[in-house]
Amino acid sequence: MKRIAQAIAWAGVVMATSALAPAFAMDAGCKAYSAALHALFYMPYHKHTTTPGRSGGAFTSDDIVVGGKQYIYVPARGPIPAAKSVTPFDGPEAALVYDRDFGGLPLICKRVGRETVNGEAADIYVVSSDVTFATRLWIGQKSGRLLKDESPSESGVPIRTVFTYDNIKAPW
Repeated sequence: MKRIAQAIAWAGVVMATSALAPAFAMDAGCKAYSAALHALFYMPYHKHTTTPGRSGGAFTSDDIVVGGKQYIYVPARGPIPAAKSVTPFDGPEAALVYDRDFGGLPLICKRVGRETVNGEAADIYVVSSDVTFATRLWIGQKSGRLLKDESPSESGVPIRTVFTYDNIKAPW
């Protein structure tokens, strides 16, 4: 169960996949969202996250996932020494995490616009489980990959994450 919770934290968003459809409801708009998140476990990527601080400022971190391992770098602390294994987020355990964290509420996904992220045209989706939780996701129109996300934070300033997929190598 601890690995599943870590997988959620690593991805920065709830990992809902089509394999979980019987466990909870997703509207039809969630197909692109589900596919993009599921694909993160099968391709190397780098994500840069900026989390706003409670008293201003920001905390940044970089995660690189390659070869089934996750490498984390936090500028204030340096590299986190041990690479962690990443496990695909499928099956009944994932449904249990979803039910615990979101009370089994159905996911609603709506395409709300289009933008370009790192030179790639993207559809913007708002994904929510209820009116108190909403994440904005930018999913590449051609690649289907997650390019960017913005999630709510306690400060009211979104947690921002940008994903890249080219030339990803283990840093140490």
